[in-house]
Amino acid sequence: MNTIFYQIQIDLFYLVLFFRYKEYIAIFADLGFKAFRTSIAWSRIFPTGFETEPNEEGLQFYDDVFDELLKYGIEPVITLSHFEMPYELAEKNGGFMSRDTIDQFIKFAEVVFKRYK
Repeated sequence: MNTIFYQIQIDLFYLVLFFRYKEYIAIFADLGFKAFRTSIAWSRIFPTGFETEPNEEGLQFYDDVFDELLKYGIEPVITLSHFEMPYELAEKNGGFMSRDTIDQFIKFAEVVFKRYK
């Protein structure tokens, strides 16, 4: 199978939260934002989807983003997007047609809910 990888061009038509979230959040505060919607990437928490333990560095990234938002009085509004499935999980299981994929998403959701309740 031929795989096409897109090269991200930072600051071209979209925000790249990962690299500049502190700067962006300060701007949002200056603009008077009271809430900010973002999603937690499944693959940042479970990179392949099959790990038994979550990636602590991935969770720490979201801890830092949420702390920065709260520092400026901006409420995080969080989405768990099932479209951000880890690539290896999609390749092996074929998506949500597999019960294992559903179980892996439940594991991801439970980790996030426990961490950010």
